[in-house]
Amino acid sequence: MSDFFFDRMRRELFILFVEARNEKVQHELDEEVERITGKECDDAARALSKEDFQKVAEEAMLNIRKRRQKVPIETSEGTKVLAYN
Repeated sequence: MSDFFFDRMRRELFILFVEARNEKVQHELDEEVERITGKECDDAARALSKEDFQKVAEEAMLNIRKRRQKVPIETSEGTKVLAYN
């Protein structure tokens, strides 16, 4: 994850920061922020106002949570079920 973005998230959005500490989530968050803003994660963190930064971070985490709820997992029988985190 981008250091500047992650540090700003830790200072301003601590609850989301705790959830994003997982390394896989950090990578997904990086990609999602870049998709939403069209900028590199650190560049977005530098350019966004506090309100816009919060909106982008919250939207990115919400999108990640939604995707994770829809992840199919194969069971030992080979059938697919939805994963719930």
